[in-house]
Amino acid sequence: MLAAFYRWLVQTGLADTTPMAAVRRPSRDETPRQTGLTRHELADWLNAAETAGGSLYPMACLLLLNGLRVSEVCGIDLDDLAEERWHHTVSIHGKGDKHATVPLAPRTRAAIAQAIDDRTDGPLLRNRWGNRMTRNNVATAVSTLAARAGIQRRMTPHTLRHAAITAALNAGAHLRDVQDFARHADPKTTMRYDRNRHSLDRHATYAIAQYIAGSE
Repeated sequence: MLAAFYRWLVQTGLADTTPMAAVRRPSRDETPRQTGLTRHELADWLNAAETAGGSLYPMACLLLLNGLRVSEVCGIDLDDLAEERWHHTVSIHGKGDKHATVPLAPRTRAAIAQAIDDRTDGPLLRNRWGNRMTRNNVATAVSTLAARAGIQRRMTPHTLRHAAITAALNAGAHLRDVQDFARHADPKTTMRYDRNRHSLDRHATYAIAQYIAGSE
């Protein structure tokens, strides 16, 4: 806060320099801290969405199986769907106004086909009033489906993005492929997810104990 105040003084001409420029501040810890959902919880949540049907099912698939951000999911139109070299794809408008084309898993494609019915244009996902689903609509649907699936912990659209990236790593996907999947500009961002999921499993205490035990 203090640094921002001095920066404002400089920008408005009320001060020539900021004394905070020489202050060394601690680096920001950007390690993902969401509590990981289990494989069974993810399956139960997705099955609850399938049972609900309508726009909720493709919404769930796009959040979990594609790891899309909520704004990307809400912004998809029917004319963003296409086929490319035998892949069903969707074009999305990502973070920083970056466009990307991502493939759709068979389950996602089936969910989309069921939801769009005979429509040929307009938004892919619609709320109960027939309008484009909003971020709030999606957030509410995510928590509602969690309750139906018997999941006690709090779930948000970003929880699902985190879960998708972690699930890709747990499934054995190469770190570089997961970076492309998450569309992380910096590989260090993806590596933080990898370190976070193994922070206990890879702790050196196990290696030391095994090393010492081997000498007995």
